[in-house]
Amino acid sequence: MRCVRGSSNRGGATAAKQFLKLKTTGNVLAVTPDGPLGPARRMAPGVIHMASRLQLPLVLYGVGYDRPWRANSWDRFVVPRPFSRGRIISSPLMHIPKRLSDEDFEHYRQKMEILLTDLTDMAEDWACSGKRMAGESTVCMGPKCSLTHFGYSRNAVIGAAQNGPSPR
Repeated sequence: MRCVRGSSNRGGATAAKQFLKLKTTGNVLAVTPDGPLGPARRMAPGVIHMASRLQLPLVLYGVGYDRPWRANSWDRFVVPRPFSRGRIISSPLMHIPKRLSDEDFEHYRQKMEILLTDLTDMAEDWACSGKRMAGESTVCMGPKCSLTHFGYSRNAVIGAAQNGPSPR
């Protein structure tokens, strides 16, 4: 894993160059979408800007745990308890057009923010329910730790995740 650091306030141009270099070598890039000072669950514009400018597809992930510890911080940072159930729900690949007007840019930013919030809420509900979901797969991370994942198909439309499948 390589780390690229940058934000709209510090090192953004350098981070963009590093992303472009990593993109050309076929790497998968992961970005935390909210800024370091919040507010929580508010997608910072940098993710949309990078995806549009570099033509990188986005895959959003919602993550949830049952009974996590939560930090008393602006983002309510989550620490999973030992042996807790973790769930991840991913979106389909989504492409942001290269040239966006300011209005279109904000439209995509809001759309991705809503989708990310919905995926996170679904993952948290799924983790707390303990139920199985059709199409899930388990990723083992250690002898007593695993995450269960559900991903939307590549052909899914962005709006599909807002209603999404429910745990059965």
